[in-house]
Amino acid sequence: MRFSTEVYDQKMDEDETGTEEELGPEHGWKDASGVRLWESNTRSWIIRAGKGGEFEDLFFGQGVAAVAWDELPNPPDQVSDIWLREAIASTYPDLTDHARRNFLGQLSPFMTKISEGDYIVVPRNSSRNIAIGICTRSFYVDDRPEETRTRFRIDVKWEVIDDSMSSFSSKVCNYIASSRRTVSWLDDDTFQRIDAYLKTESSRLY
Repeated sequence: MRFSTEVYDQKMDEDETGTEEELGPEHGWKDASGVRLWESNTRSWIIRAGKGGEFEDLFFGQGVAAVAWDELPNPPDQVSDIWLREAIASTYPDLTDHARRNFLGQLSPFMTKISEGDYIVVPRNSSRNIAIGICTRSFYVDDRPEETRTRFRIDVKWEVIDDSMSSFSSKVCNYIASSRRTVSWLDDDTFQRIDAYLKTESSRLY
């Protein structure tokens, strides 16, 4: 079985958070800390540009964010967790159930939850800074042959490309840096600080 870079990266992380018990009975939109308010109209997410930042040029050059589970088949127009579970199981039969849940916990929000207007945060490997953008088109498949590996995409209007993490508190910096997953959500406090930063150039909440 051939692993893409992203899949290898996630398999190495399969023992991190992401069990069904932690994520909730279906796909984990319950935050155990109690601060995640999924009723909010706008949310913020981390999407990493590859294991070593190899997709940074693609992200910022084409105005997209993409994930590279490229062995998966193209999904139907209406993606469901049932389809994703079956596709992951058939594509990666050698993975443990825990690793498959880990994949599901990242692919499901990327394909079904990230919406237009949501904030996208990319920790940059090349500079150790961050990029922040706004989703302008939710999940779609780019079927151009040259884009096979990164065909699972969202469109992003990048507001800042290479800003210092020092613009945020050490708590927020540590929180963003602590997630090794390709796709993960950020809590409401971090969303509010990102929102403030884009609007006022300060992450302070008044």
